[in-house]
Amino acid sequence: MPGLFHVRSLNCDEYQTHGTPGPDVGYTVRMGRFANLAIVRLLVGGSAVAITYIGLPAVLLHFGIPFFAPFLLHYFGESNNVIQTGSINVSSAPNTEACLGIMRTLVYLGVALAAIAVYRVYAGVLEKRTLTEFSRRGMAQDVRNGVLIPLFVFAIAIFVPLSLRGNLVIEGINAWPVVPPIFGLAVMSAVCEEIFFRGVLFRIIESSLGSLVAVLLSSLLFGAAHYFNPGATLLGAVGIGLEAGLALSALYMLTRRLWVCISMHFTWNLINGLLGSRCPDSG
Repeated sequence: MPGLFHVRSLNCDEYQTHGTPGPDVGYTVRMGRFANLAIVRLLVGGSAVAITYIGLPAVLLHFGIPFFAPFLLHYFGESNNVIQTGSINVSSAPNTEACLGIMRTLVYLGVALAAIAVYRVYAGVLEKRTLTEFSRRGMAQDVRNGVLIPLFVFAIAIFVPLSLRGNLVIEGINAWPVVPPIFGLAVMSAVCEEIFFRGVLFRIIESSLGSLVAVLLSSLLFGAAHYFNPGATLLGAVGIGLEAGLALSALYMLTRRLWVCISMHFTWNLINGLLGSRCPDSG
């Protein structure tokens, strides 16, 4: 029995004529926009950041340090160090470890700056927009919160319980030259990974498929990426995805800046590195 009104959805041709999309047409248009634009942006932006993060330090550490190290070591009086098969023959001289550690630190910090520069160029050239993720407005507050949150979590969830149970034992303190590379590695991994997972992956997926899909996919891939770290386990990767991935995505959604995500990621990595863990494994 016919109703009072005759209702039907417009097809694609009628949408062009009437200008009012039906639900199927809107979904098709949205998916087409994602397929035609977002995938290209994901591939270009993600590849550029990944190459900077993975390829640049590998080249600099393998070729740059062996090339420049003899000059720096000679400046500090360590002229007996030579290059052998692409690596440095480290003598027992006191300045050698410190010099090499500083050089590695400079490489890590340089890669972090290069990743920011690559992301800025990508945003300006391909997306034709001003980079707001590194806006100075609110930067101090974001960095403060990003440092305090992991310190609080670490103290409440790990340090205090272990101390109360007597399971936390400090056996010794290493010499200071181990600190700069740990610091630099924490900076590099935090900057590059947050640009990749939040600045590129999350933001582009969210703009096309919504926040929920973006949170789930970016967190899943964030955890999966850490599964390939040395010593990583499946349970640890799942935990990183569910905890760190969701938390960092939420913080980015809240601020629309990367400062809080980077500083939180950096602080957690630095804590783990100073306590003897591998920074990248920590998330």
